[in-house]
Amino acid sequence: CDANGGTILEDLKDVWDDMEAAYTALSAAEKLEFTSREGGIDSGNKDGDAMSQMIAKYSYIVHKYGTTNCKDFIWGGTYSGAARPMVSTIVNDNMNMMFVIIALTTSMAFVGLMIAKKRKRLVK
Repeated sequence: CDANGGTILEDLKDVWDDMEAAYTALSAAEKLEFTSREGGIDSGNKDGDAMSQMIAKYSYIVHKYGTTNCKDFIWGGTYSGAARPMVSTIVNDNMNMMFVIIALTTSMAFVGLMIAKKRKRLVK
């Protein structure tokens, strides 16, 4: 990334070529660890084990930059460059968590007020 958080595509392509070379050097049994996963390129999970997280990131990059920039060297698919929802899923998870926190805080405040009113009535 550059100083503004943008991707320097030429640098990404260089790293991607290195990753492809490393994958190509794997044994057939090691490659099978990737290709045998149910769901293929869509089997990644940002919250899963290390392999699932790696596939989620791989899938995100292939889909975001398209196979003209980042070849799908594991599954051989062709993608146009529509970004995967991995990043937006993280944002949605945070928004959901914020909603839950606000709802719980509001509920606790309401229950606290009800208890205070009840105690005030009992004291009279």
